[in-house]
Amino acid sequence: MVKTRKFVEGDSSLATKAVWDDELTLIFCELCVNEVNAGNRPTTHLNSKGWENVVALFQAKTQKNYGKPQLKNKWDTLKKEWRLWKELLKDSTGIGWCPSKRTVDATKEWWAEKIQENPDFKGFKKKGIEPRLNDLMWQMFGGIVATGENAWAPSSGVLPSGVPMGDDTPNEGFGDSDENSNENEDIPSNEVPSNPSHETPNRRKETLGVVHGKGKKSSSSRKSSRNSLATHIEKLCESMASPRKSVNEIIFPHSEYSISNAMDALRDLEDEIPKKDELYYFAIKMFQIPVKREVFLNLDPDVRVCFYMNYDTPELSEEAQRRIATIVTQVQHNNYHEEEEQVLSSVLLHHETYFTKQPCMDSNYTGQMWVDEVLNGHDDRCMNSFRMPKNIFHSLLHDLQTNYGLKHGKVSAMEKLALSLYILGNRESNSNAAERFQRSGETVSRIFTDMLHIFARMGIDTIKPIEGQFEEVPNHIRHDTRYWPHFKDCTGAIDGTHIKACISPSCQIPYIGRKGEPTQNIMAVCDFNMCFIFAFPGWEGTAHDSRIFLQALRKQQLKFPHPPPGKYYLVDSGYPQMAGFLGPYRGERYHLPDFHRGNHRASGKKEIFNHAHSSLRSVIERTFGVWKKNGQY
Repeated sequence: MVKTRKFVEGDSSLATKAVWDDELTLIFCELCVNEVNAGNRPTTHLNSKGWENVVALFQAKTQKNYGKPQLKNKWDTLKKEWRLWKELLKDSTGIGWCPSKRTVDATKEWWAEKIQENPDFKGFKKKGIEPRLNDLMWQMFGGIVATGENAWAPSSGVLPSGVPMGDDTPNEGFGDSDENSNENEDIPSNEVPSNPSHETPNRRKETLGVVHGKGKKSSSSRKSSRNSLATHIEKLCESMASPRKSVNEIIFPHSEYSISNAMDALRDLEDEIPKKDELYYFAIKMFQIPVKREVFLNLDPDVRVCFYMNYDTPELSEEAQRRIATIVTQVQHNNYHEEEEQVLSSVLLHHETYFTKQPCMDSNYTGQMWVDEVLNGHDDRCMNSFRMPKNIFHSLLHDLQTNYGLKHGKVSAMEKLALSLYILGNRESNSNAAERFQRSGETVSRIFTDMLHIFARMGIDTIKPIEGQFEEVPNHIRHDTRYWPHFKDCTGAIDGTHIKACISPSCQIPYIGRKGEPTQNIMAVCDFNMCFIFAFPGWEGTAHDSRIFLQALRKQQLKFPHPPPGKYYLVDSGYPQMAGFLGPYRGERYHLPDFHRGNHRASGKKEIFNHAHSSLRSVIERTFGVWKKNGQY
């Protein structure tokens, strides 16, 4: 017997079917924005308090008995629509809002191109998101929706934003002190750059000073300014040992106006300020300070009396009287010495911190020495430190120097490569790498960032199929009876993986997935030689695998390597099964641990297929270097 639930008046969980119009949608969005501004959206959705407020206020304003499930579904629907709308307008120029059409004002060709890129855009051709509603939805979903703005595919042939196009590298030793810059380090003769004539100036260098000659940055201006600053600071620090001297006496020892000049000017005011007057003796004491003496002598003669007496003068404007009153107040309180003490204390602290500091990286065992020792030692040391054999390391070094602009500087090209591989291969922090290589944290950061740019340029040339790759059956399939001849038309495997990402707290929400930590979702395609032929990194951790997959297929500029007719890639159940992409049977055991657990062998044609499919597709997992357990990362 089927049990039915009686409707209880006021029970929001049994609300009627929600029917939305523009007015209801606008009211709902305004209420949601109020809760967002009140801090009731800690993650991608409102918290329980936020939903409680929205439900109560929505029912009170609209007299609609819509409960939390209906409103939450509307939230999800609006978020999806706004994400699509934002994607539709991305990189679009020359279009505006058309009130009569209630959508963007664009040509038919523009719409045809967009709909071809993503068929989901077709609905916006009849009705878009109005500007007022779009502003509200921006406040609701801005910063919490995965947009893929930072995603990049090497196959596109275009470098990510922020990566220099040339082979320029930063001044990687700029952050090191003179004690640990290793400038006198001998660079092996076999590491001389093969193409020094093609060096280009660094963009970052150009912002640090004047550019001379053919665009190359001269370091003389930076050194002279640093020496000048050090000289002034030294002079200021001397004043701390001589309290009677002021700042002006140290930095500007020769005053333009002498005490006798000031006394002559004071005698001219004898009628207004007699010699035995209290104000007269105050002026004599004040003239001992050059700053105050110069202020007095730079005033007009008819204003000098006002400088002391501060009485109203009808001939002066109100602004001039206010300025004079300010000067008199400063002179009477005599604050100059206190300000000098504060300035000199700050300068002295700066000098002790940055000029007379004790070197941190003061070990005689430099990073270059350690790299030489590893590369000349046992093969396992290179594998453990840099995750590759010595011959591969030297081959990679030569390739980066020859083709991708890796150059020597204060740090040798070998040490740059070793440092970047040390961080990437061992997940080391900046501080640990700085200690290992005896470099400043700034130098390590500059080198690592620049090496990532070089690796990105290298990825454009390497992460792609080789010529004729799809024409022959891979040996991995041809010589294994488990796969031959059933998977003879398979060309590779597709999967995604989550990599931990270091994201600013204000931007973390769209990157935090089910594990509770910020990650980026990376989709990749590999062949059976365990070589990547396509990669699509940079997606937020909340983005679903199928969404990234469809984006890669639809965007022609990404140049996804589609399999030839009759060929296909292996995908798991998280991807749509379509022509050219073969997935497993759904609802059956699939992942290898499911078959190994309890020694339960595959039975039935579907399970046998899934077992072979999972075993063959595991090549992408080995390529990632991440083993799965029960289908989870």
